[in-house]
Amino acid sequence: MFVWIDGVRYSAKQGETVLQLALRHHVSIPHFCYHEDLPVDANCRACLVEDASTKQVSTSCTLPVSSGLALLNEQSSRVKRLRK
Repeated sequence: MFVWIDGVRYSAKQGETVLQLALRHHVSIPHFCYHEDLPVDANCRACLVEDASTKQVSTSCTLPVSSGLALLNEQSSRVKRLRK
């Protein structure tokens, strides 16, 4: 299964979130409240990403990967604005 982030294709593992995929591939998605040993609260909203096709913004720490998912991270002015 593959996911695209800012036009780059990454291999994804079933059951992982977009943030876990990004961390595994050394893709920089800001995050403050996420820790692999703690439950996910998605409180900080720093890890927002935008779905390239639907334009929906989601927290990457709660968004499960799915085959063919295309996301905008650094290429989304909307995400950058919302993170501030």
